[in-house]
Amino acid sequence: MVDRRNFIGSAAMGVCGLYLVQHSVLATAAQSTDPLESVARTARTVRVSKRYLNLPVKTGAPMQRMVLWVDGKIGREFDIELAEGEPDWWAFMDLTPFEGKRLTLKVDKLPPGSRGLAAIRQADHIEDEGTLYHEARRPQFHFTSRRGWVNDANGLVFHQGEYHLFYQHNPYGWNWGNMHWGHAVSADLVHWRELPVALYPDEHGTMFSGSAVVDGNNTAGFQTGYEKTLVAMFTAADLARDVNTQGIAFSNDRGRTWTKYKDNPVLPLIHPSSRDPKVIWYAPERTWVMALYLDPRGSFDFDVPEEWFTNPAIYLSKPYEEKVKLLTTLYRPITGEMIATELERYFNSEQRYADDARVQRAERVAAELEAQLAARDLVAKRTGAE
Repeated sequence: MVDRRNFIGSAAMGVCGLYLVQHSVLATAAQSTDPLESVARTARTVRVSKRYLNLPVKTGAPMQRMVLWVDGKIGREFDIELAEGEPDWWAFMDLTPFEGKRLTLKVDKLPPGSRGLAAIRQADHIEDEGTLYHEARRPQFHFTSRRGWVNDANGLVFHQGEYHLFYQHNPYGWNWGNMHWGHAVSADLVHWRELPVALYPDEHGTMFSGSAVVDGNNTAGFQTGYEKTLVAMFTAADLARDVNTQGIAFSNDRGRTWTKYKDNPVLPLIHPSSRDPKVIWYAPERTWVMALYLDPRGSFDFDVPEEWFTNPAIYLSKPYEEKVKLLTTLYRPITGEMIATELERYFNSEQRYADDARVQRAERVAAELEAQLAARDLVAKRTGAE
């Protein structure tokens, strides 16, 4: 799965403890390598001293592309319906990873005289948090995040007395977009506590669905202490290029913080629609098994060396280019028109497949299932007779 190789100046003002500087493009162009500097009309610089950045949202307002730069790199990037006046609600960003740093917040376009950025507030609380879970139409039984949009449940896993619920999440809007992995935990599956976002969009794309496991045998080599490692596998969706790849992240602190594997993606592009990896540990064979959604118009038949699954470090240690080469030589596409031919070849070549370890394994599993079903039926008959 993984290894240890690890993922706004002329006038100053203070707003809720925030140090903000509004400056022009000409004042900073010579010292900035930010490609948005030439097009952004307004930017603000933030010296982080509080826990949250509260952003005003007006649902239905023009969508703005907002980028947060830190240490010369993009720290966060998302679309937001930035409110110019009274907001409908407040989105928030957890600034814990950027504590003490100087951040530059920019947008791709703003109307003349815009006060959208000026309304952004830094604080140790979420704006209007006293209204949370008291809204007229807020569900009270099923889990909902404090703000934003939620969808698919991801990475459902139990570890150290906690049920982990990850979910598709847009923290900055009430519609689909900006896919993150939200995160909540529960001890009883009824009372839930929302934790910080686990996975943020990155250079490979937004975070689509996936799964999570406890790597109890440290097969990935991520474990650094006594705590067993949680490993998440997800789809990174580059919507602009229509490219989906599969990546992994891990946690050594019971899911409180996550580190993305620095050589993501671990599974390069197979098909633009490939997504939503489900990974399980198959104990009888001591191997990892992954199911991956592919385009319904076809499928892929893989012939991957078994040691890649029993010892993932063998595959993960290879350079990205070699992974691509290996995978592109190990699969063959099967279109709908080829299915009948493939089936005929299979049934007419029984001896050829007799030595295939995968078929033998499937036959053993099928036999075990048949035996279990037969035993269940026998018990049912005896119980009925009595």
